[in-house]
Amino acid sequence: MPKHLLLILFFSIGMSQTNPMVTSIRFHGNEVTDDYIIQREIQHPLDAPLDSSVINNDKNRLLNLGIFNDVRFMVISQNDGTVELNYIFLETWRYLPAIVPQYSEETGWSLLLGLAVKNFRGHNQSLYINMSFGGLDAYGIAFEDPWIMGDHVSLYTDIWRHEYPSMFLPYNMVETYSNLIFGRYFGYSKKVKVGLEVIRREFNGSEESYIMEYLSPTISMTYDTRDLYSNPTKGFYIKWIYDGKYGFTENNISFALLSQSYSVYKSLSSGDKPWIIGLNGTLNLNPGKIPYPWTEYLGGAYTIRGWSVPNNNIYSSGQYDYRFGHHQWMASMELRKTIIPKRVPVPGIEYGLDIAFFLDAGAISDKIGSLGDQIPMVGAGFGIRIPMTGYQSIRCDYGYAYYNGEWIDESLYVTFGHKF
Repeated sequence: MPKHLLLILFFSIGMSQTNPMVTSIRFHGNEVTDDYIIQREIQHPLDAPLDSSVINNDKNRLLNLGIFNDVRFMVISQNDGTVELNYIFLETWRYLPAIVPQYSEETGWSLLLGLAVKNFRGHNQSLYINMSFGGLDAYGIAFEDPWIMGDHVSLYTDIWRHEYPSMFLPYNMVETYSNLIFGRYFGYSKKVKVGLEVIRREFNGSEESYIMEYLSPTISMTYDTRDLYSNPTKGFYIKWIYDGKYGFTENNISFALLSQSYSVYKSLSSGDKPWIIGLNGTLNLNPGKIPYPWTEYLGGAYTIRGWSVPNNNIYSSGQYDYRFGHHQWMASMELRKTIIPKRVPVPGIEYGLDIAFFLDAGAISDKIGSLGDQIPMVGAGFGIRIPMTGYQSIRCDYGYAYYNGEWIDESLYVTFGHKF
């Protein structure tokens, strides 16, 4: 062991010519995670000058795996003037058993019984086995491996059955579906996914019912330069999706979803309590002849905040037709401020606090040609974000709804993860 003190060195890029050479890299704390899972994310070279910017990028990539609460680094000086770079890992919970109430906008309150196995076999794989009762009666299983083979080739597969009353239509919904999705990274910022989903969807009403059976091929392309997925402070996130719906029974109609989403994040101040601005624009189009029960809406935690989640009374009243349709655009701005930086006192436990101010706008229409003629729905408000192991963060937003010169509504939302 070297006799020098342990030093945490933060060298600037401009001083790289005087930085010591890194002759070895070691990992500590990865009791479950295999070394090769970590090694393939490390880009700092051996026998090269110590570069703090490369180290920080390596740290962010490792945190984005979602299997570590925290990643730290330490530099140990050697007798010959070189240094040893050490990465220290605080692994998150591997097993997340759940017997908890859960809430979603579409299904309301349910009791979730399930097991999530993260970092399955130490290979950064995820296995989910869940069932729920109440607003959503469901059961299913899912498996994900973000790098199953080759040059960053990923796999996701699942099979589920859901039953729940529709939010605003007079139907009881029964959905059975299964996915198989392969993806591949090109570098660290570009990703393409190709998948096939088999879907059976029943709309069971007291007066009429519909059954839709589809093959759903999907293609998505993503450009992602965010520094941290859970709470980005800089970068771009751009995503294009083609999601086809091709009926394979006589009465089914074929159509598709074309979606584009553009997000940008920028830190407005430095330090561990920065101000961060985020902007997002989204366009969702459904070309083809869309069957009646397939209706989208605006208003809620993931579209236009400040508007209450629609129910059958809102839908059937005829006063809020501008909230329903098939084609939509949305724009959002958030200003976030870190009040308590994220801390990990022990592995598996996180705490911190961010506040946020937001402004949302959007419109929806039955026809693509009339989408630009719609009066925008607007929502504005504020909220808090609390980091939570396994869920990125708890988000609590309170907003006010504005439309055509009037304040219409106000709503509180409690959910997981950022809107964008």
